[in-house]
Amino acid sequence: MNLTEVLLSQPQSELVSRAKALGVSCNLYSRQELAGGLINELLNEELALGKWGKLEPAGQQLLLPFVYSTFHYSFTDSELITFINKSERGKFERLITILKEDGWIYKTEKGGWLLPDELRQKIHTFVCRKFSDTFIYIPDSKNNNTANIINDLFLFMEYLEERPVKLSKNKIINKRELERILNLLSLGEKLPQEQWRFGYGRYFNYYPDCFSLLYDFVFSQGWICEAGEKLIVTEKWEAGQNLSLNEILDRLMRVYISVYKRAVPSLPFLINMLSHGLSSEMAAAKKETAEFLEKYVEVYYYDTPADIIEKRLFKVLEYIGFLSCTVLDGCCYITLAQRKSTGQSKFI
Repeated sequence: MNLTEVLLSQPQSELVSRAKALGVSCNLYSRQELAGGLINELLNEELALGKWGKLEPAGQQLLLPFVYSTFHYSFTDSELITFINKSERGKFERLITILKEDGWIYKTEKGGWLLPDELRQKIHTFVCRKFSDTFIYIPDSKNNNTANIINDLFLFMEYLEERPVKLSKNKIINKRELERILNLLSLGEKLPQEQWRFGYGRYFNYYPDCFSLLYDFVFSQGWICEAGEKLIVTEKWEAGQNLSLNEILDRLMRVYISVYKRAVPSLPFLINMLSHGLSSEMAAAKKETAEFLEKYVEVYYYDTPADIIEKRLFKVLEYIGFLSCTVLDGCCYITLAQRKSTGQSKFI
């Protein structure tokens, strides 16, 4: 709904309350003047940017679902509170009051909250502007190669087809066999050394980061089966080999989000912000982008916000062909990797 429609759907008392909170000077008994005054105030670019900048990260985080969700028009309190970091949830009622008084969100007839279309677009513009602060143009983009994980996927499946792989009682590939597999793959990952590993996949405590995700993916698609003490390729892999590159990558992205968002609830919004804030030619400085995104995540046990953005977001997104990194003059820049499709998908 656009702002005019939203305002006219609100009770008179609500419009008066909004006008007083925003300091709008008009005839409080005239519904038309109230709506007109509020529209002028709320659509003022400079004022909107100032209000957005003054919001604390948790307040901004509450607005992101309205901007970057594909399937939701409005959200209830119980839905919205899940989108902010757990450590901030005690502030929820106060934050909702601030967002309401600032004119961002409005009650629907069914009791949810909505953000008018024009304000949604403004927030999107502010987010994109944050990315563009460090943009440089990369004319000869070399980020259109097949994602590393696609090559690794076929190498792994070929390895399993050619020889039986034994599993332990815990359904884990033995270390010697796992090292042989990892040496074949693009990243040359080593066996994990940390003792705390949990939260990012079924066997994340045994397998290194990217291989753990690759294993989770092929298992979730039913292409491999842990049959007793053996890891075998199933008949479903024949159909899997006929999938398009984009279909595999889209499925992979959804598995990644499903697995990682348990530890990083804001992950879908981070990905959609990157999807809409970057392009395949305009590159943003990785360091500054990471610092911007860190405020939307919180510590997950031994992973700091910086760890999460670098290891759980950038590293994985580059591996699965969503992001591409380029180093120029000692500075790392990130772009969207080129895809042979009509556009980037939304994942929430």
